Amino acid sequence: IHGDAYRKITQVRVVSHDKVSIETEVPQPFLLSDLSLVKIYKLSGSGEIIPAGAFRLSEQTADRVVLSRVEPNHAKARALEFRYVRDDYTRYQMLMRGDVHAALSALSASKTLYLEKQLPSHLFSYFAEGSNFSYLCFNFRNPILRDKRVRKAIAYALDQKAIARYRYGDRIATPARSVLSPLMKSVYATDLAGYAHNVKKAQELLESAGYPVNPKTGIRLSLELKTSNEKFAMDLGQLIANSLRDAGIAVRLRHIESGVFMSEIQRGDFQIFSSRWIGVSNPSIFARIFHSKGNVNRGRFENSTLDGLIDEAASAQTVRSDLFHKIQHLAEDELPYVNVFHWNNALFLAKQWGKSRVKANQNIVLYPNAGYQTLADIEFEPL
Repeated sequence: IHGDAYRKITQVRVVSHDKVSIETEVPQPFLLSDLSLVKIYKLSGSGEIIPAGAFRLSEQTADRVVLSRVEPNHAKARALEFRYVRDDYTRYQMLMRGDVHAALSALSASKTLYLEKQLPSHLFSYFAEGSNFSYLCFNFRNPILRDKRVRKAIAYALDQKAIARYRYGDRIATPARSVLSPLMKSVYATDLAGYAHNVKKAQELLESAGYPVNPKTGIRLSLELKTSNEKFAMDLGQLIANSLRDAGIAVRLRHIESGVFMSEIQRGDFQIFSSRWIGVSNPSIFARIFHSKGNVNRGRFENSTLDGLIDEAASAQTVRSDLFHKIQHLAEDELPYVNVFHWNNALFLAKQWGKSRVKANQNIVLYPNAGYQTLADIEFEPL
């Protein structure tokens, strides 16, 4: 999704063995942040994979990746092995048996909350706020959802706090007021009002939009919500559907295989869909998701005022927090998305790794986007 940023690079010049010069068509204050998301480079022709960091790729299979540190550091892991395990219970069992040494935001909410309360003696646990983001996206080609009153009714009907409290124990999810996390202090608009749960307000908006209540069913309108067939996505979709029903909105859930889901979303075959953005690290995401020419503007949202603000922010020589605040306020009013949650991060870490143990009293940092740099930073000492 960061292709827009890279396409505006006009020249890359090697200055020295550890320095490059990058020239762009327009000012790009977030270019370095975007570049940090590129982890590997694949050379055309040979297919050789070049690492972008402290590790090189040593081994790769369908369910296993091994990274080795380029320059040895005796206090830190020489290599990291990642395993792809689709089933949540299997991941949990592997952690409990000691088959793996770490699980970083890799377990379901129920398993995470259980482990926090019943933490085994061989594990440490760490929690921190995160920036990964769940949302509802509307199709603006749909006449029902083009009506702002309907979108606002959905926002008011969604009981974020109740879902966060009763399903996620107020530990896993934080209700979101913006695509950006409050952790992004320099650009986050702290004065966003949000849409506090208000069923009466939602019903009034639907009434004014021409959707009276059916006295027999209590339903005002029916909508279809698409999610992927990932368990996490299906669970959240059901929670959202249950919440909206109180306002008279009947939600038909469709859980679709991930590849088919993305294909349908890209061609606009949906009314509403629920998904996540992973790795949101700066406000350049607004140009991609909300600009009328954005490469991942899935809802076909168009607003000339918002386009102008995004264009002005993108061409500024420095980060214009005032513009990003205006963008967030306008997005809050127009509702191309209903912001659902920012997901907090949880790390369960084995105290002993082979013949080493995790060094005591160190500051283990969980990055907002749940980046695996956390694992690379951990220091060890001999048993």
